[in-house]
Amino acid sequence: MKSKRTKAMEISMKTKQAVWNRQQGKSIITNTPISINECCCHFIPRSRGGLGIEENIVGMTEDEHRIFDNHLLGSHIEESRIYKEKARQHLMAHYPGWKEENLIYKKYGKN
Repeated sequence: MKSKRTKAMEISMKTKQAVWNRQQGKSIITNTPISINECCCHFIPRSRGGLGIEENIVGMTEDEHRIFDNHLLGSHIEESRIYKEKARQHLMAHYPGWKEENLIYKKYGKN
């Protein structure tokens, strides 16, 4: 049985569809067409409790996603920073009042 935390960080197909629609089926990085299943990039990573909600998910190609996540490993650092900022600006433009702290799983309190 999955924990509440694990469930909260999973990305449902409904969320992927909403993200794909929001991005008009294109990557936020290069405007390249992407599939619904590529709408799976957590802005706040799962490792930091990032929720699987629209406000925390962006879509990008596999290669872009790998670079986006590599800031955690120390490679592609500058490229990753640029991608992260593009993602931040995209999310802020689509969700008034968007705040990073609202994207993290909280054991106690509202999520």
